[in-house]
Amino acid sequence: MANISASSRELARTLGISRGLVQECYAQLRAEGYLVTRGGSATRVAAGAAPAR
Repeated sequence: MANISASSRELARTLGISRGLVQECYAQLRAEGYLVTRGGSATRVAAGAAPAR
């Protein structure tokens, strides 16, 4: 599984969007099974997630 290295704060600043929007997107991706998170650990792309085409 790949780590997502940017924090939500850093990603929001880079993209010029709110941190809340980044967190909402992460939550949606978790709900759809694309991301796996554990408290105090990095967010990871789920093992079964298909690569982008």
